[in-house]
Amino acid sequence: MPKFIEKYNKKYGVEPIEKSDAHRPFNKTTDLERLFARQAIRKIAKDLIFSYEGVTYQINVDTSNRFTKMYVNISDRLGKPILIECNGKAYTYTQYPMERSNESKTQGFRLQGVGSLLA
Repeated sequence: MPKFIEKYNKKYGVEPIEKSDAHRPFNKTTDLERLFARQAIRKIAKDLIFSYEGVTYQINVDTSNRFTKMYVNISDRLGKPILIECNGKAYTYTQYPMERSNESKTQGFRLQGVGSLLA
């Protein structure tokens, strides 16, 4: 492998114009968990409900009237519950299962044919 890297660098390597290191220093206060979380945005309904990945959520707040028609940021962190934020503030939430549509509720219900009733 070292021979391959050396050969590859000779063929494709380019010397930088400036020799100084252009990397920014790492800030230890940066929340890496939040930085690498999968992000999504959802619009809040009048009853403070929104859905994300097949689950309905309702934000728990005291004054609901100021949250209508606003958007929430959802951070889906690996191995942890989702984080819901609106205007930079995190909020608690209640999780509800999605209701199945009428089509899926009747699935499996089979009507007997007229022929089987006469037999």
